[in-house]
Amino acid sequence: MSASFSRSIRTMQLATSGRSIVALLVVAAFLTAWMTWLGVAQVAVYVVADTAVLTSNTHATAQFTPDALPQMKAGQPALLRLDGFDEPVPAVVTEVDQTLVDGRFTVQFQLQPNANSKVPLQAGLNGRVEVEVEQVTPFTLLLRTAK
Repeated sequence: MSASFSRSIRTMQLATSGRSIVALLVVAAFLTAWMTWLGVAQVAVYVVADTAVLTSNTHATAQFTPDALPQMKAGQPALLRLDGFDEPVPAVVTEVDQTLVDGRFTVQFQLQPNANSKVPLQAGLNGRVEVEVEQVTPFTLLLRTAK
């Protein structure tokens, strides 16, 4: 009985060892790809203001909290999302007024709408704006979160 049992164990080991190696190789490949992505991929970091308003059909302003001030500078890309419209309007930061008024500072934007945009740009429309302040790796974001 013990001879047939040991033969059964050996047969099972031979039958499953190939599948185990393949499974381990697949898992190792996924882990390698994920670790590479963590260290190489670039992720945009945004600062968001919920108080944006169109001052004309080509310009907008927004109010930001003071913690965003060190990250803001002219030339940064932005997306203006007007209330009631799904399509964002591309924009660029043109001026950062560092003067705090009611605990906020003002940023000016030049709109760069797409030629076939369906958003009617007119003064007085409200929305929010997202300003891309940097590009970092996912690993950097993990380290910042861990602090």
